[in-house]
Amino acid sequence: MRIVVTSDTHYHPRWHVVLTDFVKRIAALNPDCLIIAGDVGERVEGFMAMLKLFQLVDCPRLLLSGNHDLWSRGGYDSEKLFTEVLPELAHQHGTVWLETENWVYDGIGICGTNGWYDYSGRDPSIALTASQYFAQKRMVMADGEFINWLWNDVEVARAMGDAFSQRLRWLDEDEGVRQVIVATHVPCFTEAIERRPGDFTWNLTNAYFYNLTLGQRITASNKVTHVFSGHTHIGKHSKIFTDAQTIEMRVIPADYGKPAYALIDL
Repeated sequence: MRIVVTSDTHYHPRWHVVLTDFVKRIAALNPDCLIIAGDVGERVEGFMAMLKLFQLVDCPRLLLSGNHDLWSRGGYDSEKLFTEVLPELAHQHGTVWLETENWVYDGIGICGTNGWYDYSGRDPSIALTASQYFAQKRMVMADGEFINWLWNDVEVARAMGDAFSQRLRWLDEDEGVRQVIVATHVPCFTEAIERRPGDFTWNLTNAYFYNLTLGQRITASNKVTHVFSGHTHIGKHSKIFTDAQTIEMRVIPADYGKPAYALIDL
């Protein structure tokens, strides 16, 4: 089974040609499924345009939201985008909405979540509380300006994590599933973290790029063999060793106008 994973395409008209060529390259790989791990396009219009491009890939397409996809920039608030607008657009464009559904084929299950961030990846040298990280986010992250749901980051990450854990549990309990691939938007292992000693601003914003609590949820399953994430735009590739299994972890190195993917053959 051939699986291609991409993320952070951030569709904008200025990158239409680059992204069209990128999708054609993916289609030429003849994947059995394509996972799109969030930050699909800028604004709802960009989200739709990118999903339309992905229709060039003739296989099941599995979709997550990213933080940019949930920015409220006129028309819809973040909660409505996550719970109504984006799921409906996903289904209209023939994709599986991994925020609420698993996908299973030939004994392989795919489970995913945006994940959000809960400050568990924060730099230990910076002594801020969760409340302080939330209060000052607007000064260092656009999420602080454009995410307008009623909950704080820890509450959102917990709710997404609880829902994900239930979907993962269903795959664990399914005797027909022998192996699970996990996709998240936000990276969830220490090995994914990019630390830059001496760069205070970088280390401060690390709090908004990881969810290590989610990694603990993932390693509770002994069926998970691979975890793919996006969000940081910094490629990482490592192995996570637990008592029960070895997990291959990858962070997709995509950036604005510089799309990227990972491929695995199982």
